Amino acid sequence: MTKIDDQLAILSRLDRFSKRFSLISSLEELAASVEEVLDDLLEIESSGLYLYDFQEKRLKLLVAKGFTREERAEADKTAMERHPGYVFRTGEVLHIPDTENDPGDISKSSNRSFIVRSRLYMPVFNGVEPVGAFGIVSSQKNRFNEKYQVILSFICNFAGAIYANLLINAEQKKAHDRLAATTIRLETLIKNLQAGILVEDQDRRIALINKSFCRMFGIPVEPDLLMGSDCSDSAEQSKPLFTNPVSFVKRIELILKEKKPVTGEELELVDGRIFERDYIPIFLQGKFLGNLWQYRDITTRVLSAKDLQKATAEAQSANTAKRTFLANMSHEIRTPLNAVIGLSRLMRDTRMTPKQKDLNDKLLTSGETLLGIINEILDFSKIEAGKVDIEAIPFDLNGLLDRVCRFLSPLAEEKTITLSVQSDMETSLAVIGDPARLQQVLVNLVNNAIKFTADGSVTLTCSRVREGDGKVALLFAVTDTGIGISDENLENIFEKFKQEDESITRIYGGTGLGLAISRQLVSLMGGDLAVESKKGKGSRFFFTLELDMADADLLIGTNRKIFIEPDVLKGKNVLVAEDNTFNQFIAKSILEKWNINVDTASNGQEVIDLVRTKTFDLILMDMQMPVMDGFTATEIIRREILLQIPVIALTAFATKEAVDKAMKSGMSGYITKPFEEETLYSQLLTAFGIKPHYISENIPDPKPLIPKADAKGVLYDLSKLNDLFDNDVNEIIESIRQFVEVTPEDATTLFLAYDQGNMDAVAKAAHKMKGSLELFVSGNFLSTIRLIHEYARDNENPGKLHKLIAYLKVHLPILFLQLKEKAEALKEN
Repeated sequence: MTKIDDQLAILSRLDRFSKRFSLISSLEELAASVEEVLDDLLEIESSGLYLYDFQEKRLKLLVAKGFTREERAEADKTAMERHPGYVFRTGEVLHIPDTENDPGDISKSSNRSFIVRSRLYMPVFNGVEPVGAFGIVSSQKNRFNEKYQVILSFICNFAGAIYANLLINAEQKKAHDRLAATTIRLETLIKNLQAGILVEDQDRRIALINKSFCRMFGIPVEPDLLMGSDCSDSAEQSKPLFTNPVSFVKRIELILKEKKPVTGEELELVDGRIFERDYIPIFLQGKFLGNLWQYRDITTRVLSAKDLQKATAEAQSANTAKRTFLANMSHEIRTPLNAVIGLSRLMRDTRMTPKQKDLNDKLLTSGETLLGIINEILDFSKIEAGKVDIEAIPFDLNGLLDRVCRFLSPLAEEKTITLSVQSDMETSLAVIGDPARLQQVLVNLVNNAIKFTADGSVTLTCSRVREGDGKVALLFAVTDTGIGISDENLENIFEKFKQEDESITRIYGGTGLGLAISRQLVSLMGGDLAVESKKGKGSRFFFTLELDMADADLLIGTNRKIFIEPDVLKGKNVLVAEDNTFNQFIAKSILEKWNINVDTASNGQEVIDLVRTKTFDLILMDMQMPVMDGFTATEIIRREILLQIPVIALTAFATKEAVDKAMKSGMSGYITKPFEEETLYSQLLTAFGIKPHYISENIPDPKPLIPKADAKGVLYDLSKLNDLFDNDVNEIIESIRQFVEVTPEDATTLFLAYDQGNMDAVAKAAHKMKGSLELFVSGNFLSTIRLIHEYARDNENPGKLHKLIAYLKVHLPILFLQLKEKAEALKEN
């Protein structure tokens, strides 16, 4: 039953309730009003108003009549799982007159202190969707009639409308608070910005201005005092500050007329400052509200940019100058160096005394060393410029390792240290990579190791790290027992032009570029060159490369030395264009050895004159010549005279640009001076379309081989005698006889002087023996007598000198016996 049976009285109470609802401004007031009208109109034991919290996403119990503290907490916690949640989700009225006869068993109920026999739940709507649920329960069955439902529905509708309004007001307040906070922060930010900010309203009155703007334009007033001031004449007042005042004013007038955003305009001031200006017109829903101007002082940035631009230009100029210098150095040094090396090689083919041959060999070695230094510098320049391309061609890995060892073995033998190669590849391993660059790196590392090792060994190792999917990862390492590197210098050992200290350069020589070049080449091949070292204990340089494996059949024909057959080119007519007389002579001498008819020209114009009157099969063309260079001459030959004869560039320029220029001018080949005879021969064969033959194809050597000291147990090496006497067996036999007769006496003198501790006499005897031994031995034996002479002369390394003397005492008698046997064998043949 309701507390009031009079219908008019009920309506009057509800009307009064509805009027009070319009004054509600909080959930607490809403809860109090609902509780009041319920107590006034309805006789109920327990009721609950649940409203949905959109932040926590659950129903919250707002009004709880007839609940204990524990029941209220449990009901609030489980509302979404029980009857209130069901009504909220479905928006349907739930009326259970008798809970004992509830066939739907809609949901579980919360625990109550009395037995609930009837229930009535109404959804709370905000006008469109449910925002909560209102429930009343009783211990009597069939307690709630239709009147209860009408009154409860009325209350729920009002509660829902008020709740929706409260939510809207709360969101608006939050938005307002956020806007106010943002506005305050924005104003604070603008006021403290380094950039000058000016905001004008639609009538060009100041709405906001900061201190930076006043400071930049020299306005001696606090920003707050300028609020509301007219800005119409501001441009006219400020124009004396700018180098182009008329343009400054006209530009502002145009900007205000167009009302389009402007960014990054630069303005120069008479005091040297530079401002950057932005403009943004302020619109809201299509309505113009004002202007925002921003000025930034970019003087430092612009000046820094100009300084950087100048520095960059100077650096580029320096790089250009460096490249030009290197190119010129290449040409200017290579040209005379070509003469030195070429003449030395030609002298090898002449009859010389042993002393002359020794001096010539030293001259050739020095020239080739100088060439190596030049190539090293140019190599580094190309790497720095990013102009080094890594090839991908098949090669035999074991063959490459053997070549490195053979190439550097004489150097190791001279220092009486052991050089060895260790590889876990028992047979040839065909891989794809750049064999020339890999060999360059390994030669560099092994050469360094030998250079910095006075006693002990140098070992080149190669081992598989992993293998699969057609690839093999290989670990290369060069280990020595040399002087080592200190910990503090391990960091910069790979820097260009760097060695551990200046004394290293003085003692051992070198450019300091070798390791820098090696590391960059290894990097280009996909690896990383690293080092482990202990001062005084030795070093280990190592890197890993992953290479594609190749079919071994691809190696057929590679790594073979070309066989020079003089008669193949007999009768060919070749024109040598070279302005350097020595280089002319060298090229002419080599070509004439191969029975080629040679004409010479000293400049490009002479070449043009000759080819117009005489027929040539090929031209060797220098690039840089007086009167007319090789490029121009070649272009005339191709485009005017219309000759297609091969033109091979023969030049001291070794840069990629020079090669490209040569090919564009119409040249068909390229040889860098100084050149090897085999290189020139190979180029000629290619130009004439002649198939080369190789030593590996069993082409007989034109000279019979005299056994060298490379057979097991053989100490002598008669190749020098063979060259000296041009295979005259009688001369060789006579030389052996005299050597075996005279040398034992010199050896006795040496050993006696050593036993007496007379180092001067030891040095003299060793020097005398060295001159004759150089014709009969090589390798370790020759290194031994040379080092005995050096150590005795300088009175140093007594420990090593003792070992060398002992070696000589043991092996000299064996050498004499072997030479006697060889002489007898030559007599019989």
